[in-house]
Amino acid sequence: MSAEFDLLRRHCTTMGEDGILPDNFSVYDDEPDLDYPTDGFSSIPEAIEDIRQGKARFASLLLFLKILSDIALFAQFVIVVDDENRQNEGDLIMAASLVTPEAMAFLVKYGTGIVCVSMKEEDLERLDLPLMVSNKENEEKLRTAFTVSVDAKDGTTTGVSAKDRAKTVKMLASLDSNPDDFNRPGHIYPLKYREGGVFKRAGHTEASIDLAVLAGLAPVGVLCEIVNGDDGSMARLPKLHEFAKKEKLKLISIADLVRYRRKRVKLVKRVSDARLPLKWASVQAYCYHSVVDGTEHIAMAKGDIGDGLDILVRMHSECLTGDLFGSATCDCSCQLEMAMKMIEKAGRGVLVYLRGREGRDSGLGHKLRAYDLQEYGVIAQVEDTNCNYREQKLLEGEKRLIEHVYRSEFNGHVIASEKATELTKTMWPCSTELLAMPIYIDRDLPTGVCFPSTFLL
Repeated sequence: MSAEFDLLRRHCTTMGEDGILPDNFSVYDDEPDLDYPTDGFSSIPEAIEDIRQGKARFASLLLFLKILSDIALFAQFVIVVDDENRQNEGDLIMAASLVTPEAMAFLVKYGTGIVCVSMKEEDLERLDLPLMVSNKENEEKLRTAFTVSVDAKDGTTTGVSAKDRAKTVKMLASLDSNPDDFNRPGHIYPLKYREGGVFKRAGHTEASIDLAVLAGLAPVGVLCEIVNGDDGSMARLPKLHEFAKKEKLKLISIADLVRYRRKRVKLVKRVSDARLPLKWASVQAYCYHSVVDGTEHIAMAKGDIGDGLDILVRMHSECLTGDLFGSATCDCSCQLEMAMKMIEKAGRGVLVYLRGREGRDSGLGHKLRAYDLQEYGVIAQVEDTNCNYREQKLLEGEKRLIEHVYRSEFNGHVIASEKATELTKTMWPCSTELLAMPIYIDRDLPTGVCFPSTFLL
């Protein structure tokens, strides 16, 4: 058995009993099984179950043990770690609707003492909780969206005790609360959740609500950063592993949560389709709406592609200056034209036009500034820095958004192929990103470069 066939066999989702590829369409996935998370971390299903069952475990253990042990009190917490290139910190997270005074005491004991509650925009508006500063004025490193701080008016004293803070958190999580139920400022800090969750922003705020929703609970989370007990410094991964083992808590990564969600959440929905005569070919065009950021993408299909075999595929990132105006600073327009001509010549194929990624996601304004710097011979990598463009890592969810467009249903078939031929080299994202998707790429057919170019954005 060839290594290539073995790769297909191991990653085929629908394999015949004899191990031979079935005639019907199959999807290949080179990602690890979700039951096996990143080394050293708990699985996302385990964390979801702890959040969901936390209250029941707490009650039953107290009933039988009659003691306030850490295991009894805090089984509903999970530790969530973000990327090492981001904050590189771990937060204690639980569903706000299940918070207790004992859990709050644990949170304050091992955390910074700054207790935050993640909330959706509609709930913040319902409770009249505006942002502490506007988005434009927000200078916090990761642009965390703090609102005004609050305390519950009734049933509290100073607002700072564990009992008082738990009361405030529970009221923030309740749909029966109204704006008059809170004093401003206070000791609890609500945070505004970004719609799209960890797909949109890979932060603890978004992770806490995504976990609560996955657990079937109210979309409100409570979170606090973990610190080292000896000197109050932020706890990093080695210490977090020790802490999780000592307190018998699940430790998960946001990266694993992104992968878990993208396997289960449809990131795009088809909104319309029509026959579209182009100057190169007549195609069937399909428009897709991103549920993450609202961007509309288009997929153009030529010919019968239902069998999913040897389909020419071009993933083309939108370039306003090149595609529309024919800018000489890039070869995007030429790449687009040659890809469509190759698809027309083959008689079938797909071009997915990805919008909203101008200038490799830096935006049109930064892209034009970079072009201006090119006049002085400054290369693209330096241009990003000189333009004050904060480099952002491609989220796993954005990769999967592309895949969802590519695999979306066309007349009952799925556009993904057992053997897709990739018509691209200077695309966004690059071939490496495509290979991270459940798409088997048989071979690379470069469309060519129209002219020598050193500086491509």
